[in-house]
Amino acid sequence: MKKLLIVAFILSISSMNFISAQSMNGMTNDALAIKERQKSKIIEDLKLSDEQANFAINVQQEFKIQYKGLRGLYGEDRATKIKEINRTMYNRLKEFLKNEQLIQDIMEYFDNQNKQLLVANRFKK
Repeated sequence: MKKLLIVAFILSISSMNFISAQSMNGMTNDALAIKERQKSKIIEDLKLSDEQANFAINVQQEFKIQYKGLRGLYGEDRATKIKEINRTMYNRLKEFLKNEQLIQDIMEYFDNQNKQLLVANRFKK
């Protein structure tokens, strides 16, 4: 009986370590799967290299939090903040990607993706 309890305790500790390791990584399996789908789609649609796609998606993830912070803003305040965030995001992409047209295409791609999400979320309600 003691052995069974010890084994159960060790298994519970190891599973907690696994879960916390995933949390520390910042991404669950679902989030990783979504990122991989997004990566393959952006590579296919914009003909990016694997490295370019990873960089673009990581930059988008960095700025997603800032976009979510705009939920309480409306009208001109919101539009001004979106322009600021987009400008900063554009400059961040420009650090790695030197092709202006490619940067424009990526920005447009993410903008279209956000619009599609907005429409999809409206129909969920």
